[in-house]
Amino acid sequence: MKTIRFLRMISFIFTGLFLFISCEKNDEKISSQDIEMADDDAVVTLMFDQAFTEADMALEQLEYNWKNPSGLKSVPDTCPIIYVDHNDSTYWPKTVTIDFGSEGCEGPFGNIRKGTITIVVTDRYLKPGSVRTVTFNDFYINNFKIEGTKTMTNEGRDEDDFMYFSVELTGGKVTTPAGKEITHEFSRTRTWIEGELTPRWRWDDKYIIAGEATGINRYGILYTRTITTPLMVAISCRWIMSGIIEIQPEGHSLIVLDYGNGECDDVATITVNGQTKEIKLKGR
Repeated sequence: MKTIRFLRMISFIFTGLFLFISCEKNDEKISSQDIEMADDDAVVTLMFDQAFTEADMALEQLEYNWKNPSGLKSVPDTCPIIYVDHNDSTYWPKTVTIDFGSEGCEGPFGNIRKGTITIVVTDRYLKPGSVRTVTFNDFYINNFKIEGTKTMTNEGRDEDDFMYFSVELTGGKVTTPAGKEITHEFSRTRTWIEGELTPRWRWDDKYIIAGEATGINRYGILYTRTITTPLMVAISCRWIMSGIIEIQPEGHSLIVLDYGNGECDDVATITVNGQTKEIKLKGR
């Protein structure tokens, strides 16, 4: 009888040990590198979105001036300083330079921006067919260096009567304060779902983003990135509010990054090899 009890006890111990080891192995399915690769994607996305938002905000001021000839022609006495090569309301294209200076300016969400952004504008933002081409010159956000050329074309209205834009980023690169480089190029659509009726108040604007990207992450690994559930972006929120992205690093497991259900917070989840983990995102 004692022998049977002893064998049962040994069996329970080994069963518990097996489950403990299995759980440990399961925890290891999501590595610290997986988390960093997912977070890199989030940071790069937010950095480029913030940089493009800076361009949009400057152009909104100028578009109002172009419609009202008696108003200011450019914005010289602020930080940033904004210059326009042709300020009249009829001349197109225009070249706009946004200069944040070498010391930098504090912007939305406390971000410090340095350097310059140049934008070539072919026509007004709301006119179908208009194009904005954005480039960066020694431009930084919070000591992250931003490079690349973005081309955004107004494609008119979709079947739901929302205005939408095709957006291409070429030569995109973010260099972290530690000197790590992450390259990023994308092709996507940007659908304006809220805020069009209040063109001078951009903080109620919301967009839906869809598309794909490629690049090389901080580890020198080639990756592809596909938005499988469109991203919800609100100008008033520093985080992506919802949507799902699949990140496929070459030679590594698929990473699924889920931004949640629409709350404005820094919480997201990543899923690797069937295991899901909640993470805190770095802010822009």
